[in-house]
This record gives sequence, structure tokens and C-alpha cells, in this order.
Amino acid sequence: MLSTIEKSVIEQVHSNDLKTLELSLAMRKLKLKEEQLALNFVSNHLERSKLAMGISKASFKAEKFKNQLEDTRHAELLIMCIDFLVAGLFIMSFLLIYGAYVFSYKRITDATSSCNPSLEESKPWWILKQVSSFNSGFHTLRCQVQVVSRMIFGLMLILAVAYLLIQRSGTSKQMPITFILLLLGIACGLAGKFCVDTLGGNGYYWLFYWETLCLLHFLSNVFTSVVFIILYGPVNVSQRTRSIFLPYWIRRSIFYSIMFVVLPLLCGLMPFAGLSEWRDHFLLLVLGDGDGI
Repeated sequence: MLSTIEKSVIEQVHSNDLKTLELSLAMRKLKLKEEQLALNFVSNHLERSKLAMGISKASFKAEKFKNQLEDTRHAELLIMCIDFLVAGLFIMSFLLIYGAYVFSYKRITDATSSCNPSLEESKPWWILKQVSSFNSGFHTLRCQVQVVSRMIFGLMLILAVAYLLIQRSGTSKQMPITFILLLLGIACGLAGKFCVDTLGGNGYYWLFYWETLCLLHFLSNVFTSVVFIILYGPVNVSQRTRSIFLPYWIRRSIFYSIMFVVLPLLCGLMPFAGLSEWRDHFLLLVLGDGDGI
């Protein structure tokens, strides 16, 4: 009986040891699961961080591409404004000559005919006839050169500025503000007013329309982003934006027509005659009675 009891106690001890070992293995398994959960949490956190970095990197690339696209579009807008300014200068110069020919031809003729010497002018008896005729011819030539040079001075300056603008449009993207204010606004404005006054027109009318044109180019160069948003809308990489009030193509048509057609026409024609006079003139030309003007 004692041996049987001893064997039973020994078996019970072994059973308790096995249960203890089983419990320790279960605890170790729970610890491994806990460590695995912690590793999964860290892995998920790293994935979220990686995803956030990818999103921020993609947004940075999209923002960089948007900025580059905006710079390109703004540069194209400025180059187009310079091209329209050059073309407008040539149109305005041609219309100035045409307006002076139509409405101020008599004044120009009177200005140049005043250079001819009077036949009744008394000459000293000791001056030879050949010397007198040479002096009078030289005086007439010098006077006519002065009158004609005063007439074409403003036009030559405007055409020189147009040549400079053509060169700048191929090398730079934006006109300096001082170039617009000093050369276009002041120098060309005063020279053009002097030229229009000499041609028989109203220089103040021309100066008003010219300064309006310069102001339009000044705003386009200073507030380029605002002008671009007004004409084209905000730059959107994914899709096009639509205007609620007025379509953008109508805005661009109005803006470019004012810059390229309306203001050059007003600068070239309005200093010499009003709208009704020009309307009658072109009606007579269309009807084939242009010779009576």
C-alpha cells in the first residue's frame, strides 16, 4: 500500500510538473502573440507613414508641376502681349500716316510751302543772282528738312521701340516695368504727341489712347497672375474650369481685340477726325466716291 501511495504521489508530482510546463508554454505563446501584435502595429504605423510620405511626395510633385505650368502659361501670355503690342504699333503708325493724308494733307502742304521764299523779298544789289538763288534754295531745303523731320520723328521712335520689342520678345519673358513707364509711357508718349500735333491732329487725344494702351500692358506685366485668371481661369491640372458669368474665350477675345485692334485704331484715327467723319469717309470709299474727299 505504501509503495502504491508513493507511486501515486510521484505520478501526481509529474502531472503537476507537466501542467506547470504547459502553463509556461502557454504564457510564452501569449507573449509571442503580444510581440507579434506589437510588430504588426509598428508595421502598420510604418506603412501609414510610408503612405503619407508618398501622398506628400505626390502632392509636392503635383504642386511643382502646377507651378511650372503656371509659369509657362504666364510667360506665353506676356509674349503674346508683346507680340500684340508690336503689331499694334505698326497698325497705329500706318493709320497715323493714313489719317494725316486724309484729313491733314492741306496743313502739311501749308507747313512745307511756308518754307518757299517770297518773290518780292528785297535782295542787296551786291549779291550775285547765282549766290542768291543758291542761298534761297539752301534755305528752302533746310526748312523742308526741319518740317519733315519733325513729322516723322515720333513715327521713327515708335518703330524703333517696336524693333526693340521684337528683339526682347525672343530673349526675355517679361518687359521691365521701367521700360514700360519711361520709354513707352513718357518718351514715346511725348514724341508721339509732338508728331501728331505736327501732322495736324490732336496730340492730347493720341496721348490719352496711348497711355491707356501702356497702362494695359503695365497691368499685364505687374499683375500677370490676376490677368491670367481673368482670361483663362485658374490653372487646373486634372480638368478644365468653366466660368460662371462669362466664358473665358469671350474674355480673351475682348482683351486681345482691345489690345490689338481697338486701341491702335483709336490712336491712329481719332486724333484727326471724329467717328462720324471717319464713318462718312469709309462709306464714300465703299460706295466708290473716295475721290471727292
